[in-house]
Amino acid sequence: MYRDIPDDVFDLLWFFDGEYKNWESYEDIKGLFGNYEPSMIFKDYPVIENENNSIVEFPDYYPNYRDLSSKQRGVYFDFLRDIYNSSFHIGYVFLFYYGLERYLFRGEKFEEAFDTIIKLRNTHQNSSFQKYSANALLFSALKYERQDLVRKFILFNNDAPFYSSNVLFFVIYKLQMPLTAEMIVDNPLFFGYGDKKFIKKNHDSFLQELKSEMVERFGSDGILISDFISPEEMDELNEKFEFVYANPTIEEREIRIPDISSDDGFIKEIYSLLINAEKSIK
Repeated sequence: MYRDIPDDVFDLLWFFDGEYKNWESYEDIKGLFGNYEPSMIFKDYPVIENENNSIVEFPDYYPNYRDLSSKQRGVYFDFLRDIYNSSFHIGYVFLFYYGLERYLFRGEKFEEAFDTIIKLRNTHQNSSFQKYSANALLFSALKYERQDLVRKFILFNNDAPFYSSNVLFFVIYKLQMPLTAEMIVDNPLFFGYGDKKFIKKNHDSFLQELKSEMVERFGSDGILISDFISPEEMDELNEKFEFVYANPTIEEREIRIPDISSDDGFIKEIYSLLINAEKSIK
C-alpha cells in the first residue's frame, strides 16, 4: 500500500508500528485526553484499493486514520501518492496535515514540514485549511524565532491569500520585523481602507506612492509596529482568540493575542498613508 508514495511525503508520515515505526516514547505521539496522533498509520488496519474513489463517502470532520473505513484508507493512500491534487476531499488533506503540524510542534523535520504546508496551501483552497495552516506556519516561525520563514510565508502566499492579518502583524511585531508597504497593500481592510478594487487596478503605482509616503513621513518604507505601540500598550489591547494548530490532539493549540486593529492611533496613521497614496494617483 506504500508503493509510489514520494520519498519526501513518506518521510513526513507517522507510523504506529511495523518496520517503519518512527516514535520512541508515547510522549512523542500522545495528545489530549489520551488520544494518539490522528494521522498515525497502523500496519494491520485493512486497506481496500478502489476502482472509483468518487463513490467512497467522505471522511468525518476531524478525521482519524483509525476511524477511516478500509475503502477510505484506500483513498487516503491514493492521496499520499499525489498530495497536490486538488480533486481529493479536504478531509484527506487535513489528515496528512495533522502529522505535519506535529512536526512543527516538536521542531522535528521542521523545515520539510513547513515547506510542504506552503505547497499544500497553494493547491487546496479550502478556507478552514487556509486559516489553520497559515496560523501554524506563522506561530511556529515565531516559536523558533525564524524571521526567514515569515518572509518565506509572505513570498509564497500569493496563490493562497487566506490568513489572519492580525496574526501576521502580531508575529512581525514580536520578531521586530518591519511592516512593509507590500504588507499594508496586501491587507488594506485591516487598516480601514475598503477600496481594494482601486488598489488592484492601480497596484504598482499605488504601492510606489505608498512607499513614497512612508519614506517622506518615517524615512523608510518599512516601519516597526513597536514604534507606534509600546509593550505596555500592546498588553492593554483587546484580545482575539486564535488556533495555533488544527490537530485536535496537540497541546497548546489555542492562544489569545492582542487585537492590533483595536489601537486607534496606529490604525489611523496607516489609514492616512493609504488615503494619501490614493489621492496622489487620482
